[in-house]
Amino acid sequence: MLKIKKQEIEKLREVGAKKFKKEQNKRFLKKEVQAEEEQDRLIAQEDILNEIKFNYIN
Repeated sequence: MLKIKKQEIEKLREVGAKKFKKEQNKRFLKKEVQAEEEQDRLIAQEDILNEIKFNYIN
């Protein structure tokens, strides 16, 4: 009986650890996507600024 409980607890702990790792991975990927989107925005802003400067000079 005690052995069965211990096995059940270990199985629940394993399932919890897998869920946690999966959630951590999702968060990491989300942050990575956000960083890429931020980089794209900065590049677009820089392009606009360069275009404005070019048009102002000419």
